[in-house]
Amino acid sequence: MHENANLAFLRQETAGVIGTILDLQPRSSGGSGGVSTDETVQIMAEQILQKIEIELDIEEGRKELFDLDHKGREYSMTTVLKQECERFMK
Repeated sequence: MHENANLAFLRQETAGVIGTILDLQPRSSGGSGGVSTDETVQIMAEQILQKIEIELDIEEGRKELFDLDHKGREYSMTTVLKQECERFMK
């Protein structure tokens, strides 16, 4: 699958999961047995976190991406790459 198509697919799936979670939120209070909607959301969130195995470590990246220019400065794309890695990990 093309990278952009895959990204669009993942965004659509994420929107679906978030929509389901919002639909599960209580609209009124009531006492009934079983699993509460908060517990259902917690279970779903834990299942999603277990599936996420991607851990970005800049130190394990390709060293040439972090080379400095002739004046000893980082290239602007290196700065962007580091910022995007930090954003992704959040």
